[in-house]
Amino acid sequence: TNYNFGNNALNGYTYTGPLSNAAFLAQVMNPNTSGITDKSKFTLTSLGGSAYIPSVDLAKMLAHYQQNPNDWTSSTTAAQYATAKYRATDVDETIRSIYGMVTASATPNLELRAGLRAEWTGNTANVYRSLPVAQVRAYRPSGAAANCAITASTGVATTLPCVDYQFSGGATQVKGDYFSLFPSASLKFTFGGQNDLQLGYSRTILRPGVDAAGSSPTESLTGSSVGGPILVVPNPGLSPAISDNFSARLSRYFKGVGMFNAGVYYNRIKGLAVMKEYSPTEAASVEALAPYIGDPTYTGYSFSTYSQLDITTIKGIEVAFQHSFTWLPSPFNGFSIRGAFMHNEPNQPIPRVGNNIGSAGLMYEKGPVRLYLNALWNDDKFRSDTPTWFQARTDLTLSGRIKLTKNWETYFTVNNLLGAPYNVMIPGSAFPSTAAAGYGSYSNIYVQNGRTGTFGIRARF
Repeated sequence: TNYNFGNNALNGYTYTGPLSNAAFLAQVMNPNTSGITDKSKFTLTSLGGSAYIPSVDLAKMLAHYQQNPNDWTSSTTAAQYATAKYRATDVDETIRSIYGMVTASATPNLELRAGLRAEWTGNTANVYRSLPVAQVRAYRPSGAAANCAITASTGVATTLPCVDYQFSGGATQVKGDYFSLFPSASLKFTFGGQNDLQLGYSRTILRPGVDAAGSSPTESLTGSSVGGPILVVPNPGLSPAISDNFSARLSRYFKGVGMFNAGVYYNRIKGLAVMKEYSPTEAASVEALAPYIGDPTYTGYSFSTYSQLDITTIKGIEVAFQHSFTWLPSPFNGFSIRGAFMHNEPNQPIPRVGNNIGSAGLMYEKGPVRLYLNALWNDDKFRSDTPTWFQARTDLTLSGRIKLTKNWETYFTVNNLLGAPYNVMIPGSAFPSTAAAGYGSYSNIYVQNGRTGTFGIRARF
């Protein structure tokens, strides 16, 4: 698999032709104006107070550019140019695998299953390295009035010719490879005719992201934890995180009407990739950073790369049920309900993984009518150690369809029926200024997407 993507900012242009702004807009305006109401509960209006905001017809604008290319000037900045041309992700990943599984019925009530998967994975990343900053600053492009300058916050030259010179050393290939075995086994014991006891084990994989393993190094002259320069280097040598998963589940089936199950699980994860910062002395012993330590370009820099945690564990319980009301008289016998709850206890906070998650559903299926009401609840969820967290949220969705004829039906969906926002919270004690003022927890990012819905008619043949 080849991962080759980036920010294609080389195609940004500004109109600099002879037309005035008004005349140019008149040529590319979409005749179908419409009111624009933002979902975050505020309305946009024009300077004249109109709720109708004219929109540009992008097809007309493209046609104008194609017919009058000399009237357009590139608006791409040096930073955008460097990102698009020299910091795009270009990683080749090759995975070869073999897999086998056996199933055996030891007794009429006992079923055993075992499997094994072997994987060979190789990564090759094409990475551009910057020339020494001092060398770039000493270079003057042909026809330029001054030597190249470097933007402190990005470590990138300020003009396109200087960017080309900065990365003129070309791309180098950095390689990494690893071999993994993934065994699995399960046992299912049926007793009492309606009960199943299931025990299971599996080993699974979480591969490092291409940003961690295959992007180009980036630098900032003010980005370290102490405000000094820092070089952030990907680590193609990252191996995948391996999780050993153990579970036990007891299920009870109620013939014709539903089921209930409860289970426990334990996941032991080795090698989760996290970004860490190192001093030059510490970085010398880190394989991904060692090649940069002797480079005078980075004298006085801190260094950062992705490393892997030793052991992360997650203990949890889960319960679920489903019940169909087929025993009720018509038309109520079309109703059914379901529900589930999961509680996780990791030994350390895991970003964007909830500790408590619940779901519920109410369904009605009878004749031509299908209606579904589904709820998903997440408790407060750890976001980062800045520290921030996602506030608890309940998402309620209503959907359904009605069959009109043999081949035609109407359908609808209403998302976020409760209008619940996404809210990122910060404790008031996190910063000296807010702590001194006695602030409690407060919102840092508040997004109100509102309710959205779709309605349509569908044909099936």
